[in-house]
Amino acid sequence: MPSARRSALRKLSPGQPLPDRPSFKIGEVATLLGVATSLLRFWETEFKVVKPRKTKSKQRSYTPGDVTRLREIQHLLKVEGYTIAGARRRLSGAPTVSPDPAELARLRERLAAALAEVAALEKLVDADADAEGA
Repeated sequence: MPSARRSALRKLSPGQPLPDRPSFKIGEVATLLGVATSLLRFWETEFKVVKPRKTKSKQRSYTPGDVTRLREIQHLLKVEGYTIAGARRRLSGAPTVSPDPAELARLRERLAAALAEVAALEKLVDADADAEGA
Protein backbone atom coordinates (compact mmCIF):
# COMPACT_ATOMS: atom_id res chain seq x y z
CA MET A 1 0.00 0.00 0.00
CA PRO A 2 1.56 3.36 -1.00
CA SER A 3 2.48 5.69 1.79
CA ALA A 4 0.64 8.99 2.27
CA ARG A 5 3.90 10.75 1.47
CA ARG A 6 4.16 9.14 -1.95
CA SER A 7 0.50 9.32 -2.90
CA ALA A 8 0.52 13.08 -2.34
CA LEU A 9 2.99 13.56 -5.21
CA ARG A 10 1.70 14.38 -8.67
CA LYS A 11 3.38 15.31 -11.92
CA LEU A 12 4.62 18.88 -11.79
CA SER A 13 3.48 21.36 -14.38
CA PRO A 14 6.08 23.76 -15.84
CA GLY A 15 7.08 26.40 -13.34
CA GLN A 16 5.38 24.62 -10.44
CA PRO A 17 7.64 24.55 -7.37
CA LEU A 18 8.90 21.32 -5.88
CA PRO A 19 7.31 20.01 -2.70
CA ASP A 20 9.23 21.25 0.34
CA ARG A 21 11.14 18.10 1.27
CA PRO A 22 14.78 17.29 2.00
CA SER A 23 14.91 14.30 -0.36
CA PHE A 24 12.98 12.24 -2.88
CA LYS A 25 13.14 8.55 -3.85
CA ILE A 26 13.59 7.63 -7.51
CA GLY A 27 9.93 6.62 -7.93
CA GLU A 28 8.83 9.94 -6.47
CA VAL A 29 11.06 11.88 -8.84
CA ALA A 30 9.75 9.82 -11.76
CA THR A 31 6.20 10.71 -10.70
CA LEU A 32 7.03 14.40 -10.34
CA LEU A 33 8.62 14.54 -13.81
CA GLY A 34 6.25 12.11 -15.51
CA VAL A 35 9.05 9.83 -16.72
CA ALA A 36 10.16 6.25 -16.13
CA THR A 37 12.68 5.43 -13.43
CA SER A 38 14.90 3.86 -16.10
CA LEU A 39 15.10 7.22 -17.85
CA LEU A 40 16.25 8.87 -14.63
CA ARG A 41 18.98 6.24 -14.23
CA PHE A 42 20.01 6.80 -17.85
CA TRP A 43 20.20 10.58 -17.33
CA GLU A 44 22.40 9.96 -14.27
CA THR A 45 24.92 8.19 -16.51
CA GLU A 46 24.79 10.90 -19.19
CA PHE A 47 24.71 14.00 -17.00
CA LYS A 48 27.23 14.11 -14.18
CA VAL A 49 25.43 17.10 -12.62
CA VAL A 50 22.90 14.66 -11.14
CA LYS A 51 24.37 12.56 -8.34
CA PRO A 52 21.77 11.10 -6.01
CA ARG A 53 23.00 9.68 -2.73
CA LYS A 54 22.47 6.02 -2.03
CA THR A 55 20.81 5.09 1.23
CA LYS A 56 21.98 2.15 3.34
CA SER A 57 19.43 0.03 1.52
CA LYS A 58 20.97 1.15 -1.83
CA GLN A 59 17.98 3.30 -2.83
CA ARG A 60 18.63 6.54 -4.68
CA SER A 61 17.89 9.67 -2.67
CA TYR A 62 17.59 12.85 -4.74
CA THR A 63 17.99 16.30 -3.24
CA PRO A 64 15.73 19.15 -4.39
CA GLY A 65 18.77 20.42 -6.34
CA ASP A 66 19.04 17.09 -8.15
CA VAL A 67 15.34 17.23 -9.06
CA THR A 68 15.72 20.81 -10.30
CA ARG A 69 18.64 19.75 -12.52
CA LEU A 70 16.61 16.80 -13.80
CA ARG A 71 13.75 19.16 -14.65
CA GLU A 72 16.20 21.34 -16.56
CA ILE A 73 17.57 18.30 -18.42
CA GLN A 74 14.03 17.23 -19.28
CA HIS A 75 13.20 20.73 -20.53
CA LEU A 76 16.35 20.95 -22.67
CA LEU A 77 15.77 17.53 -24.23
CA LYS A 78 12.01 17.44 -24.61
CA VAL A 79 10.97 21.08 -25.02
CA GLU A 80 13.98 22.83 -26.54
CA GLY A 81 15.01 19.82 -28.63
CA TYR A 82 18.64 19.61 -27.53
CA THR A 83 20.62 16.46 -28.13
CA ILE A 84 22.15 14.83 -25.07
CA ALA A 85 25.56 16.21 -26.04
CA GLY A 86 24.12 19.69 -26.54
CA ALA A 87 22.26 19.61 -23.24
CA ARG A 88 25.44 18.41 -21.52
CA ARG A 89 27.35 21.39 -22.96
CA ARG A 90 24.59 23.78 -21.95
CA LEU A 91 24.55 22.47 -18.39
CA SER A 92 28.33 22.52 -18.12
CA GLY A 93 28.33 26.26 -18.63
CA ALA A 94 30.27 26.02 -21.88
CA PRO A 95 29.79 29.27 -23.72
CA THR A 96 27.26 29.19 -26.48
CA VAL A 97 27.96 31.05 -29.68
CA SER A 98 26.08 34.30 -29.56
CA PRO A 99 27.06 36.46 -32.53
CA ASP A 100 27.46 40.19 -32.22
CA PRO A 101 24.41 42.01 -33.66
CA ALA A 102 26.68 44.32 -35.67
CA GLU A 103 28.45 41.29 -37.15
CA LEU A 104 25.09 39.75 -38.04
CA ALA A 105 24.06 42.97 -39.81
CA ARG A 106 27.33 42.95 -41.83
CA LEU A 107 26.79 39.31 -42.77
CA ARG A 108 23.21 40.01 -43.86
CA GLU A 109 24.43 42.88 -46.06
CA ARG A 110 27.08 40.65 -47.64
CA LEU A 111 24.49 37.93 -48.22
CA ALA A 112 22.06 40.39 -49.82
CA ALA A 113 24.85 41.68 -52.11
CA ALA A 114 25.82 38.13 -53.09
CA LEU A 115 22.18 37.26 -53.83
CA ALA A 116 21.83 40.39 -55.97
CA GLU A 117 24.97 39.40 -57.87
CA VAL A 118 23.60 35.89 -58.46
CA ALA A 119 20.32 37.36 -59.72
CA ALA A 120 22.23 39.65 -62.12
CA LEU A 121 24.28 36.70 -63.40
CA GLU A 122 21.10 34.68 -63.92
CA LYS A 123 19.71 37.50 -66.06
CA LEU A 124 22.89 37.54 -68.16
CA VAL A 125 22.75 33.77 -68.63
CA ASP A 126 19.05 33.96 -69.54
CA ALA A 127 19.77 36.81 -71.99
CA ASP A 128 22.58 34.79 -73.62
CA ALA A 129 20.33 31.73 -73.86
CA ASP A 130 17.58 33.83 -75.47
CA ALA A 131 20.06 35.36 -77.94
CA GLU A 132 21.38 31.94 -78.95
CA GLY A 133 17.87 30.54 -79.35
CA ALA A 134 16.74 33.36 -81.62
